[in-house]
Amino acid sequence: MIKFLKNVKNLYKLKFFSKKKNIKKYFNIFYFFLKKKIILYKRHKKSFLITGTGGDKKNTFNISSVTSIVISFFNLNIFKYGSKSYTSLVGSMDFFNLIKLNFKRLNLLPATMVFKNIENISKLRLNYKKKSLFNFVFPVLNPIKYSFHIIGSCENFFHELEFLKKLKRKFLIISSIDGMDEVSIFNNTKVSVVFNKKINSFLLKIYSIIKIKIFKKINIKSCEDSIEIFFNLLKNKNRTARNEIFSNLYVILKSFLKTKNHFFFLKTFFKEKKFLSIINYEILK
Repeated sequence: MIKFLKNVKNLYKLKFFSKKKNIKKYFNIFYFFLKKKIILYKRHKKSFLITGTGGDKKNTFNISSVTSIVISFFNLNIFKYGSKSYTSLVGSMDFFNLIKLNFKRLNLLPATMVFKNIENISKLRLNYKKKSLFNFVFPVLNPIKYSFHIIGSCENFFHELEFLKKLKRKFLIISSIDGMDEVSIFNNTKVSVVFNKKINSFLLKIYSIIKIKIFKKINIKSCEDSIEIFFNLLKNKNRTARNEIFSNLYVILKSFLKTKNHFFFLKTFFKEKKFLSIINYEILK
């Protein structure tokens, strides 16, 4: 079954493994196959691993990447695991390679560093250019051993994967109703917490977090556009982007941190002067 990975021309077989019913059926087989290819293991307690399926085709800026940067300013140890673009306009590693900034508590884990001999898989995905089983298996793999694992998924069926309950980790899975693999400020979001062999899901109503109902959607055409949005965020010039990041941080802190003041804490943090001073101070360091 896995033999097709040795031949980059087997696109028709990848198409077979891209159907939802087959992703569910063969998920665990691919998981253990790819797990054996992990060569970079780090042990970090109380760390956050942030990954995403990609492939939502929404042409949004790199929301999860920017969220990773901002949450690292909260004295939390953050690992961002990802790759260059295969099924999205801009991959997370495309973004970080272009931004060329070092962040004190943000650790980048490019897929090429984490796995051995995945060239054939990369070529296969690059040729296929559509969502496949790899979009969903790669984010579940854990190269840092111990973590709170945050996964953004563009498909709702990901919340029902029984296999996740077998893994000894705490997962937070986020999928917006409008198909984004992050929290959306334009629609409600499905959120699931997987822990102790249980999956607890709920629907997050976005207007319970963001009161203003009118936002202009941000669409990008290149990685440079995503970088520009990030720096405009630092200058407090893009309210939509700031609310996108605020909403994603809210869900993460609410799900993982034992504090009742996360909403007040975030509102205080996002007040212009404090937000900008902390971010610019961390970047300059």
